[in-house]
Amino acid sequence: MKSSAFTINEYISKIKNKKIIIPNFQREYVWSNDDIKFLISSYFYKLQIGAVLFYRNEKHSGDLDEKILPYLTFDSTEIKNSIEGLPDGIKHTYYVIDGQQRLTSTMISFTDYFDDKSTLARKYKRKYFLSIPYKTEMFGLRNLEFKPLSIGGDYDYEDFALNNIDYISANEKNYPQKPNAYIIPLEDLYNDEEKIRNNNIRKHGVKLATDSYFNLIHGLDSNDPKFTEYTDKYEQWKTEFFDYLRAILEHEITYIEVNDNLLEAIKTYEILNKSGKPLTDLDILAASYSGDYTSKASKDMRLYDVIRAEFKKPMGKGEIEGVDIYRMLKKTCNQHKNELETEHETKGWDFYRFMIDVKGEKDIPARVLEQLIKLLKYMSLSEKHSNSREKFNISKYKSNEILKLTGSEIDQYIKKSIDSISWAAMLLQIRCGLKDINKLNYFWQLFVIAALKFEKPKMSNDDIDTIIAWYFLSRFSGRYRIDQNSNALNDLEGLILHIKENTPYIKLTEMLKEIRINTNNIDCRELRREMLIPKSDLIEPYDKIGDFICEYSIRNGYDSKILIQNGIEMFVSTLLYPVTSNENFALNIHHIFPLDQNKTIGENTEYLRNDKKNIYNSPLNKTYLTFSENNYIGTKKLSDYFGKLSNTFINESSISNGSLLNDWLDERYLMFFNKLYNELKLNLKI
Repeated sequence: MKSSAFTINEYISKIKNKKIIIPNFQREYVWSNDDIKFLISSYFYKLQIGAVLFYRNEKHSGDLDEKILPYLTFDSTEIKNSIEGLPDGIKHTYYVIDGQQRLTSTMISFTDYFDDKSTLARKYKRKYFLSIPYKTEMFGLRNLEFKPLSIGGDYDYEDFALNNIDYISANEKNYPQKPNAYIIPLEDLYNDEEKIRNNNIRKHGVKLATDSYFNLIHGLDSNDPKFTEYTDKYEQWKTEFFDYLRAILEHEITYIEVNDNLLEAIKTYEILNKSGKPLTDLDILAASYSGDYTSKASKDMRLYDVIRAEFKKPMGKGEIEGVDIYRMLKKTCNQHKNELETEHETKGWDFYRFMIDVKGEKDIPARVLEQLIKLLKYMSLSEKHSNSREKFNISKYKSNEILKLTGSEIDQYIKKSIDSISWAAMLLQIRCGLKDINKLNYFWQLFVIAALKFEKPKMSNDDIDTIIAWYFLSRFSGRYRIDQNSNALNDLEGLILHIKENTPYIKLTEMLKEIRINTNNIDCRELRREMLIPKSDLIEPYDKIGDFICEYSIRNGYDSKILIQNGIEMFVSTLLYPVTSNENFALNIHHIFPLDQNKTIGENTEYLRNDKKNIYNSPLNKTYLTFSENNYIGTKKLSDYFGKLSNTFINESSISNGSLLNDWLDERYLMFFNKLYNELKLNLKI
């Protein structure tokens, strides 16, 4: 057994030339899209992806052991042919024992190797690409001072993977055209001919720098005399960007070679694939927590158990009163005090803790735990630098920063973090109508709100209005489609100044105005006892509308030009809902049709609109929407929709028609949906 390394280029070449073979005993290819994105991100961040294990067969074709091969379900014909086809002097073949998911994903990412193999599933036939925003600091584009991606740098590894890497089906001829981003196909980074590969890489550096730095930032083109002022800087950036991209496939991957005993290699494969999961930041933190034997806190419970116990603690009465609108009304509305108090005691407020099943044994979602760790890092470093005005950047905080904490410090910050995240979740559910934490479109939002709670434990009504205004703006404006971590941290900085130092955060001005208008319209004198009775029987048909709007109207992947430019994802679900002038028409859940990825709004509804035989029982076919009508919603600016966005916040209408708790949430979703639906009806000339 020995170890060595191939570059990614060499791996690809050897697989294409059948010098590396994935044998038939290997399990099915099971990696998800996100798994491939993280692998690609690792290559761009120059991270090791773990060693690959090979069995090296030194035998000639005539020496193949036919007794061994059928037992192992190797394709003996393929092996024989591949060995016979090798030039003299290198009659050996590498069989992948461990690492086939990584190698297959690499081939999918950078080549068209599987595209013409008709027997393979569609998951093998994808074309991945980078989507680099024009107005970004990524790769030093803002000032043409090149910066590679790196752990601890300005761009978070995970955010880059999920937001800057995407794919299209291999049978699509053209990559998507995004008005605010430049597309770099990953297949351009590999070519059998070095000259072609270099030309492909070089052209992307030229186009990206020209479009982003000169055209958008400085308003120059290559014919402008001022262009020459930046020539040296431009040439230096292009050279470094070219070297960076070219080096990605020169990255070395270690392999371990077994060439003594094939059965030993197969047993190794079995052991490796039956065990092992990657460590998370929480695992690393838990090890540090439990390893600190000087701390009493770390001796009592494992950190995982501490976290579960903290999440299951009931929410404090004072915290509930600070967020819930009924608690605020109770203080000024004595005539309903008893009814309100009874309702609170009956429900017990368990539903506020909606990120976990308090009564069951379900785990806390991994994405919530990710934000918990980010928040813990933020808290520990914030307190250490409390007198500094330096802007925090979570992506710069490596795992070893939290490993320096003692067991007592970890225990303290974990509890503070859970309290803040629980409060943020309660605010999102009660005041913003988010019914399920898994429907949160950008989990950085949870971090931002929780960090604000840490920065200012006692929130005023104005502070809460500010957070709600920011949440709606970030949710529907489309700002978080790119550079999530940068936008979140910039927003956090602006919100802290707004809340703690009364320095207005200009981005929120209009939205905050709408939120406060609705808050001031609430009048407890109009409340009657019967309004507090749950009305689930009246709104049951619409129970899934909120889930639909959350999941499909702001879901990642709907990258049409209109959605990105105007940030009006909220209208996607409305357009697909039946549009009719019949006032007696009843909205039904089965009329909802989600958009396909990479489709323009309304583009995949032709079969509904032309449904002459009413197969789909949808009045959409009565509207015959034209392309321009489908795109009508893109004719206004985001500011024109502020009023509609703010309707998701509780107002007089939703209190009068709704009830408390879960039914109340459903009623607010229905009100929001109907507002959008009716607005669309008026504008589509039906």
